[in-house]
Amino acid sequence: MALASEIDLPHLPVDDPAFRADPFAAVEEARKRHPWLATTDYGLLIHGYQAIKDIVYQDDKMHPSFDGLVEYYGVQGTPWAKFQVEQILGHSGEKHQRIRKSVGDAFTPRNVNRYIDVMRKVATDLLDIWAPKGKCDFAEFASNYPIAVLCAVMGTSTEEIPSIKRALEIQTALLSMDHAIVPELVAGYDILYNYSDKVVREREAKGPNDGDLLDQLIAARDAGQIDQTELLYLLMILFPAGYDTSKNMLTLTMWQMLKTPEHWVKCAESLDYAHKITEEMFRFCSTATQFRLTDEDVDYDGVTIPRGSTLIFANNVAGRDRNAIEDADLFDPERVHKQRHISFGRGSHICLGQHLAKMQIGEGLHLMAQRMRNPRLAGEVTWRPFMGVWGLETLPIEFDPA
Repeated sequence: MALASEIDLPHLPVDDPAFRADPFAAVEEARKRHPWLATTDYGLLIHGYQAIKDIVYQDDKMHPSFDGLVEYYGVQGTPWAKFQVEQILGHSGEKHQRIRKSVGDAFTPRNVNRYIDVMRKVATDLLDIWAPKGKCDFAEFASNYPIAVLCAVMGTSTEEIPSIKRALEIQTALLSMDHAIVPELVAGYDILYNYSDKVVREREAKGPNDGDLLDQLIAARDAGQIDQTELLYLLMILFPAGYDTSKNMLTLTMWQMLKTPEHWVKCAESLDYAHKITEEMFRFCSTATQFRLTDEDVDYDGVTIPRGSTLIFANNVAGRDRNAIEDADLFDPERVHKQRHISFGRGSHICLGQHLAKMQIGEGLHLMAQRMRNPRLAGEVTWRPFMGVWGLETLPIEFDPA
C-alpha cells in the first residue's frame, strides 16, 4: 500500500468558475493520472464510480465531518454548531439508525405514491402562472415546485416559504467552504428552528392530518423514538433538502434538454419517458457531494488513506466514469442501467427522500414539457459552487407557451 500523500495525484480546482461550469472535463483528465482519487484544497476527492461504492460503505472507519465544518467556519458554541453535530446527517451508528427509522416509512415508494396527484396539481398550478409568460429563469421557476410538494406531503402551508427561502438555500451551501456565508448560516438556524417549531405547534393545536409526514414524525416523538429537539432538527434538514436538491436537479435537467431537445418533445408525449429521463439524469449529472472524516486508516486499491483525512465523495460526477460505465458520456433515457447510479449515496446514509425526489421530478417534467414547448437559452447561465449542492444558479430560457 502507498500512502495517498506519497502518490503523485492530480489536483482539482473545485472553486474555479470554469470547473463549476464543467467539472466532467477536468475530472476525466484527472483520471488519466489516477483512476479514482484526486486532491483539492479541502481534502481528497474520490471521483471513481466503483471506489465511491466500495469506500463509502466503510462507516466503521469514518464519520460525517460536520464537526470539522464547525471548526472550519469558526462557529463553535453557537446553536448552529450544535445543530450540525447532532442532526441525523452528523451521526453514524445506533443514534443515526434510530432517528432514520422514525421517519423511514414515510419515504417508501408506496407512501410517496400517495402524493402523485398532489405533485401534478402543484406543477399545474405553477405552470398556470409561469407558462403564459413565454420566458423565465428556469432555476427560479423550479425553486417553487419541490418545496410546495414537500409542504403538501407535510400537510403545511407554503405561505411562509418566500420569507424563509434564503435560509433554506444558505443551509445547503454550508459545504461550499465559503467563509463569507457564516453570518447567514448562523442567522438561518434561528429562522428555520422557529419555523419548524411553529409548524409542529400548529399541528398539535389542530390535530392529526390523515397520517401525513408531519403526523408520523410527531407520533414518533410521542412514542419515544425521537425527542422534541430531534424532531425539530429533522424538519430543519427535510425542508432545505426538499427545496434545494430537487430544484437543482430540475434545472440541470432543463440544461440538458436544451442540448437534446428531441428528449423534451418525447417527455411531453409520455409520462413513462419523463421518468426515464429522470433516472438517466441522476446517472448522467447530479447535485450532491458527501464529506467524511476518517477515524482510522482506509486501505483501498493499493492506496492507504490515513486517519484524519477529509474525504469528498463526488457522487455528482461518478456516473460519467468511463472506467465503469459503458458510453458514460452519452445521455440515453432508454439506457439499460447495468449499474445503479450513486447520486443518492450508498450505505447507512443513503438519501431518505430519493423516491420522493425521483417521483416529483418525473411527474413535473412531463407537465412542464407539455406547457413549455421548444425551450431555448435566453441569456447567460451562472453556476453554484461545486462542493455541497452543485447546479445552475440561473438558467434564463424562452419557450413557446402551450
